[in-house]
Amino acid sequence: ERENDDISQAAKRLARYWEVRLNLFGPDRCFLPMRLDGAMRDEARNLASRRIFQVLPVKDTAGRAILYGVPSRRNFREYTMEQEIMAVWYLLETCIEDPEVRGRGVVFVADGRNMQRKHYSRRLKGLAWLMKSVMPVRIRGFHFCYPSRVAYYVLRPVLISLLGREFRLRFKMHFGSQDKVLRDLEGYCLPKDRLPIELGGTVVLDMDMWMKARRDLEGLKSSAIFDRSVITEEASSSSAGAAGPSSKRLRISENGMVSTRSTPSPSASQIEPAKETAKGKGKPKGRKPDPRMTKAAEAKMKDPTLSLRDALILGGFVFNA
Repeated sequence: ERENDDISQAAKRLARYWEVRLNLFGPDRCFLPMRLDGAMRDEARNLASRRIFQVLPVKDTAGRAILYGVPSRRNFREYTMEQEIMAVWYLLETCIEDPEVRGRGVVFVADGRNMQRKHYSRRLKGLAWLMKSVMPVRIRGFHFCYPSRVAYYVLRPVLISLLGREFRLRFKMHFGSQDKVLRDLEGYCLPKDRLPIELGGTVVLDMDMWMKARRDLEGLKSSAIFDRSVITEEASSSSAGAAGPSSKRLRISENGMVSTRSTPSPSASQIEPAKETAKGKGKPKGRKPDPRMTKAAEAKMKDPTLSLRDALILGGFVFNA
Protein backbone atom coordinates (compact mmCIF):
# COMPACT_ATOMS: atom_id res chain seq x y z
CA GLU A 1 0.00 0.00 0.00
CA ARG A 2 2.87 2.40 0.85
CA GLU A 3 4.38 1.83 -2.62
CA ASN A 4 1.08 2.26 -4.51
CA ASP A 5 0.83 -1.46 -5.36
CA ASP A 6 4.33 -1.54 -6.90
CA ILE A 7 5.36 -5.07 -5.92
CA SER A 8 9.07 -4.55 -6.68
CA GLN A 9 9.36 -1.40 -4.59
CA ALA A 10 7.27 -2.93 -1.81
CA ALA A 11 9.63 -5.93 -1.65
CA LYS A 12 12.68 -3.66 -1.43
CA ARG A 13 11.08 -1.62 1.37
CA LEU A 14 10.16 -4.79 3.25
CA ALA A 15 13.76 -6.05 3.00
CA ARG A 16 15.12 -2.71 4.25
CA TYR A 17 12.55 -2.69 7.07
CA TRP A 18 13.69 -6.02 8.51
CA GLU A 19 17.37 -5.32 7.92
CA VAL A 20 17.22 -2.06 9.87
CA ARG A 21 14.91 -3.50 12.53
CA LEU A 22 17.34 -6.39 13.13
CA ASN A 23 20.34 -4.06 13.48
CA LEU A 24 18.45 -1.56 15.62
CA PHE A 25 16.61 -3.83 18.07
CA GLY A 26 19.04 -6.75 17.98
CA PRO A 27 18.32 -10.44 17.36
CA ASP A 28 16.76 -10.90 20.82
CA ARG A 29 14.00 -8.31 20.22
CA CYS A 30 13.79 -7.89 16.46
CA PHE A 31 11.20 -10.60 15.85
CA LEU A 32 9.09 -9.91 18.92
CA PRO A 33 5.77 -8.10 18.39
CA MET A 34 6.12 -4.31 18.28
CA ARG A 35 4.58 -3.92 21.72
CA LEU A 36 5.57 -2.42 25.04
CA ASP A 37 6.29 -5.90 26.39
CA GLY A 38 7.86 -7.10 23.14
CA ALA A 39 10.39 -5.28 20.97
CA MET A 40 9.99 -2.15 23.14
CA ARG A 41 10.36 -3.90 26.50
CA ASP A 42 13.68 -2.16 27.25
CA GLU A 43 12.61 1.22 25.87
CA ALA A 44 9.19 1.80 27.48
CA ARG A 45 10.69 3.84 30.31
CA ASN A 46 12.56 6.14 27.91
CA LEU A 47 9.47 6.54 25.73
CA ALA A 48 7.31 7.56 28.69
CA SER A 49 9.80 9.80 30.48
CA ARG A 50 11.55 11.64 27.63
CA ARG A 51 8.40 12.70 25.76
CA ILE A 52 10.41 13.99 22.82
CA PHE A 53 7.77 12.67 20.41
CA GLN A 54 4.09 12.07 21.14
CA VAL A 55 1.10 11.03 19.07
CA LEU A 56 -1.75 13.50 19.25
CA PRO A 57 -5.17 12.06 20.16
CA VAL A 58 -6.68 13.76 17.10
CA LYS A 59 -5.93 13.70 13.37
CA ASP A 60 -5.61 16.69 11.06
CA THR A 61 -8.60 17.71 8.96
CA ALA A 62 -7.34 15.49 6.12
CA GLY A 63 -7.46 12.39 8.34
CA ARG A 64 -3.70 12.08 8.87
CA ALA A 65 -2.08 11.14 12.19
CA ILE A 66 -0.08 13.89 13.90
CA LEU A 67 3.27 13.21 15.58
CA TYR A 68 4.36 16.13 17.77
CA GLY A 69 8.03 16.60 18.67
CA VAL A 70 9.96 18.84 21.06
CA PRO A 71 13.66 18.50 20.09
CA SER A 72 14.79 20.75 22.97
CA ARG A 73 13.98 17.87 25.35
CA ARG A 74 16.82 15.81 23.90
CA ASN A 75 19.71 14.96 26.17
CA PHE A 76 22.27 12.83 24.38
CA ARG A 77 24.28 12.58 27.60
CA GLU A 78 21.61 10.30 29.06
CA TYR A 79 20.46 8.24 26.09
CA THR A 80 21.46 7.48 22.50
CA MET A 81 20.12 8.59 19.16
CA GLU A 82 19.32 4.94 18.49
CA GLN A 83 16.91 4.90 21.45
CA GLU A 84 15.12 7.94 20.02
CA ILE A 85 14.84 6.17 16.66
CA MET A 86 13.32 3.13 18.39
CA ALA A 87 10.75 5.36 20.10
CA VAL A 88 9.78 6.99 16.78
CA TRP A 89 9.62 3.53 15.19
CA TYR A 90 7.14 2.34 17.81
CA LEU A 91 5.01 5.49 17.59
CA LEU A 92 4.77 5.21 13.81
CA GLU A 93 3.78 1.55 14.12
CA THR A 94 0.96 2.51 16.48
CA CYS A 95 -0.22 5.13 13.98
CA ILE A 96 -0.53 2.73 11.06
CA GLU A 97 -2.71 0.37 13.08
CA ASP A 98 -5.44 2.72 11.87
CA PRO A 99 -6.46 1.77 8.29
CA GLU A 100 -7.24 5.42 7.48
CA VAL A 101 -3.73 6.49 8.49
CA ARG A 102 -2.18 3.75 6.37
CA GLY A 103 -3.83 5.36 3.38
CA ARG A 104 -3.53 9.03 4.28
CA GLY A 105 -0.23 9.10 6.14
CA VAL A 106 1.38 10.99 9.01
CA VAL A 107 2.45 14.61 9.54
CA PHE A 108 5.19 15.74 11.91
CA VAL A 109 4.89 18.98 13.85
CA ALA A 110 7.96 20.11 15.79
CA ASP A 111 8.43 22.95 18.28
CA GLY A 112 11.81 24.53 17.54
CA ARG A 113 11.92 26.89 20.51
CA ASN A 114 14.84 26.67 22.94
CA MET A 115 16.85 24.50 20.57
CA GLN A 116 20.61 24.64 20.98
CA ARG A 117 23.57 23.01 19.32
CA LYS A 118 23.54 20.17 21.87
CA HIS A 119 20.10 19.11 20.65
CA TYR A 120 21.41 18.26 17.18
CA SER A 121 23.09 15.07 16.05
CA ARG A 122 24.64 14.13 12.74
CA ARG A 123 22.69 10.89 12.91
CA LEU A 124 19.39 12.78 12.62
CA LYS A 125 19.80 12.33 8.88
CA GLY A 126 19.43 8.61 9.52
CA LEU A 127 16.08 9.24 11.19
CA ALA A 128 14.87 11.13 8.11
CA TRP A 129 16.04 8.30 5.85
CA LEU A 130 14.28 5.79 8.10
CA MET A 131 10.94 7.56 7.70
CA LYS A 132 11.38 8.03 3.97
CA SER A 133 12.78 4.68 2.86
CA VAL A 134 12.17 2.10 5.58
CA MET A 135 8.93 2.56 7.48
CA PRO A 136 5.69 1.44 5.77
CA VAL A 137 4.05 4.81 6.28
CA ARG A 138 3.54 7.90 4.13
CA ILE A 139 5.12 11.04 5.60
CA ARG A 140 2.86 13.78 4.26
CA GLY A 141 4.52 16.79 5.85
CA PHE A 142 7.09 18.03 8.34
CA HIS A 143 6.31 21.37 10.00
CA PHE A 144 9.09 22.98 12.03
CA CYS A 145 7.59 25.79 14.12
CA TYR A 146 9.26 28.77 15.80
CA PRO A 147 12.83 28.30 14.52
CA SER A 148 15.47 30.82 15.55
CA ARG A 149 16.32 33.65 13.17
CA VAL A 150 19.62 31.99 12.26
CA ALA A 151 17.89 28.67 11.59
CA TYR A 152 15.26 30.32 9.40
CA TYR A 153 17.36 32.77 7.39
CA VAL A 154 20.66 30.89 7.13
CA LEU A 155 20.22 27.18 7.82
CA ARG A 156 16.86 26.72 6.10
CA PRO A 157 18.11 27.45 2.55
CA VAL A 158 21.08 25.13 3.10
CA LEU A 159 18.89 22.37 4.54
CA ILE A 160 16.37 22.61 1.72
CA SER A 161 19.15 22.32 -0.85
CA LEU A 162 20.40 19.11 0.81
CA LEU A 163 17.03 17.40 1.12
CA GLY A 164 15.74 15.13 -1.59
CA ARG A 165 12.91 16.38 -3.78
CA GLU A 166 10.22 14.48 -1.87
CA PHE A 167 11.26 15.85 1.54
CA ARG A 168 11.99 19.30 0.16
CA LEU A 169 8.40 19.67 -1.01
CA ARG A 170 7.02 18.52 2.33
CA PHE A 171 9.35 20.36 4.72
CA LYS A 172 8.06 23.70 5.97
CA MET A 173 9.48 26.14 8.53
CA HIS A 174 6.97 28.44 10.22
CA PHE A 175 8.66 31.59 11.54
CA GLY A 176 7.11 34.58 13.28
CA SER A 177 4.55 35.36 15.96
CA GLN A 178 2.22 32.73 17.36
CA ASP A 179 -0.74 34.16 15.41
CA LYS A 180 1.22 33.98 12.15
CA VAL A 181 2.43 30.43 12.79
CA LEU A 182 -1.10 29.27 13.63
CA ARG A 183 -2.46 30.88 10.45
CA ASP A 184 0.24 29.15 8.40
CA LEU A 185 -0.50 25.76 9.96
CA GLU A 186 -4.22 26.13 9.36
CA GLY A 187 -3.45 26.25 5.64
CA TYR A 188 -1.98 22.75 5.97
CA CYS A 189 -5.05 21.13 7.59
CA LEU A 190 -3.78 21.91 11.10
CA PRO A 191 -6.20 24.34 12.79
CA LYS A 192 -5.94 25.20 16.50
CA ASP A 193 -8.21 22.36 17.56
CA ARG A 194 -5.71 19.89 16.04
CA LEU A 195 -2.62 21.35 17.70
CA PRO A 196 -1.24 20.93 21.25
CA ILE A 197 -1.58 23.69 23.82
CA GLU A 198 2.20 24.15 23.77
CA LEU A 199 1.97 25.46 20.19
CA GLY A 200 -1.06 27.66 20.85
CA GLY A 201 -3.68 25.03 20.06
CA THR A 202 -6.32 23.42 22.27
CA VAL A 203 -5.27 19.75 22.40
CA VAL A 204 -4.10 18.54 25.82
CA LEU A 205 -1.27 16.00 25.72
CA ASP A 206 -1.06 13.39 28.48
CA MET A 207 1.66 10.80 27.87
CA ASP A 208 0.69 8.85 30.98
CA MET A 209 -2.86 8.41 29.71
CA TRP A 210 -1.57 7.47 26.25
CA MET A 211 0.71 4.82 27.73
CA LYS A 212 -2.17 3.46 29.83
CA ALA A 213 -4.36 3.27 26.73
CA ARG A 214 -1.60 1.38 24.90
CA ARG A 215 -1.25 -1.07 27.81
CA ASP A 216 -4.97 -1.69 27.74
CA LEU A 217 -4.99 -2.08 23.95
CA GLU A 218 -2.08 -4.52 24.07
CA GLY A 219 -3.66 -6.44 26.94
CA LEU A 220 -0.88 -5.74 29.40
CA LYS A 221 -1.27 -5.81 33.16
CA SER A 222 -0.10 -2.93 35.29
CA SER A 223 3.65 -3.31 35.72
CA ALA A 224 6.31 -1.40 37.59
CA ILE A 225 8.25 -0.77 34.39
CA PHE A 226 5.39 1.39 33.12
CA ASP A 227 4.57 2.95 36.51
CA ARG A 228 5.13 6.72 36.35
CA SER A 229 6.41 6.92 39.93
CA VAL A 230 9.07 4.31 39.21
CA ILE A 231 10.02 6.12 36.02
CA THR A 232 10.57 9.45 37.77
CA GLU A 233 12.54 7.86 40.62
CA GLU A 234 14.80 5.71 38.45
CA ALA A 235 15.12 7.71 35.22
CA SER A 236 18.38 9.38 36.17
CA SER A 237 20.08 6.11 37.14
CA SER A 238 18.66 3.77 34.51
CA SER A 239 18.18 5.84 31.35
CA ALA A 240 21.86 5.87 30.44
CA GLY A 241 22.11 2.12 30.81
CA ALA A 242 18.73 1.18 29.36
CA ALA A 243 20.41 -0.56 26.46
CA GLY A 244 22.61 -2.73 28.72
CA PRO A 245 26.38 -2.69 29.30
CA SER A 246 26.97 -1.73 25.71
CA SER A 247 24.78 0.02 23.19
CA LYS A 248 24.61 -0.31 19.44
CA ARG A 249 25.35 2.63 17.23
CA LEU A 250 23.23 2.39 14.11
CA ARG A 251 24.77 3.69 10.92
CA ILE A 252 22.36 4.24 8.05
CA SER A 253 23.42 5.55 4.68
CA GLU A 254 21.09 6.90 2.02
CA ASN A 255 21.68 3.92 -0.23
CA GLY A 256 20.20 1.60 2.38
CA MET A 257 23.41 0.16 3.82
CA VAL A 258 23.07 -0.51 7.53
CA SER A 259 25.78 -1.33 10.04
CA THR A 260 26.22 -1.25 13.79
CA ARG A 261 29.10 -1.06 16.20
CA SER A 262 29.03 -1.69 19.91
CA THR A 263 30.25 1.06 22.17
CA PRO A 264 30.52 1.08 25.98
CA SER A 265 27.75 2.94 27.75
CA PRO A 266 28.92 6.20 29.35
CA SER A 267 29.91 6.02 32.99
CA ALA A 268 28.35 8.25 35.62
CA SER A 269 31.33 10.59 35.48
CA GLN A 270 30.92 10.95 31.72
CA ILE A 271 27.26 11.93 31.84
CA GLU A 272 27.48 14.36 34.73
CA PRO A 273 27.24 17.98 33.55
CA ALA A 274 30.44 19.95 33.78
CA LYS A 275 30.81 21.91 36.99
CA GLU A 276 31.01 25.67 36.86
CA THR A 277 34.50 27.05 37.02
CA ALA A 278 35.95 30.45 37.74
CA LYS A 279 35.55 33.03 35.02
CA GLY A 280 38.10 32.57 32.29
CA LYS A 281 39.27 29.17 33.62
CA GLY A 282 38.36 25.66 32.63
CA LYS A 283 36.29 26.62 29.61
CA PRO A 284 34.84 23.54 27.90
CA LYS A 285 36.72 22.46 24.84
CA GLY A 286 34.96 22.16 21.51
CA ARG A 287 34.95 23.32 17.93
CA LYS A 288 34.80 27.09 17.71
CA PRO A 289 32.22 28.55 15.33
CA ASP A 290 33.54 29.79 12.00
CA PRO A 291 33.69 33.61 12.34
CA ARG A 292 32.79 33.93 8.66
CA MET A 293 29.53 32.07 9.25
CA THR A 294 28.80 34.29 12.26
CA LYS A 295 29.28 37.42 10.12
CA ALA A 296 27.15 35.93 7.34
CA ALA A 297 24.34 35.17 9.79
CA GLU A 298 24.48 38.71 11.20
CA ALA A 299 24.37 40.19 7.68
CA LYS A 300 21.38 38.00 6.75
CA MET A 301 19.48 38.97 9.89
CA LYS A 302 20.13 42.68 9.30
CA ASP A 303 18.99 42.43 5.70
CA PRO A 304 16.68 39.43 5.06
CA THR A 305 16.50 40.37 1.37
CA LEU A 306 20.15 39.34 0.89
CA SER A 307 20.63 36.12 -1.01
CA LEU A 308 22.42 33.32 0.84
CA ARG A 309 25.43 33.65 -1.50
CA ASP A 310 25.72 37.43 -0.90
CA ALA A 311 25.49 36.92 2.86
CA LEU A 312 28.25 34.32 2.77
CA ILE A 313 30.45 36.64 0.65
CA LEU A 314 29.92 39.46 3.17
CA GLY A 315 30.97 37.01 5.86
CA GLY A 316 34.27 36.40 4.09
CA PHE A 317 33.65 33.25 2.03
CA VAL A 318 35.24 33.22 -1.44
CA PHE A 319 33.54 31.51 -4.37
CA ASN A 320 35.17 30.66 -7.67
CA ALA A 321 33.70 32.50 -10.61
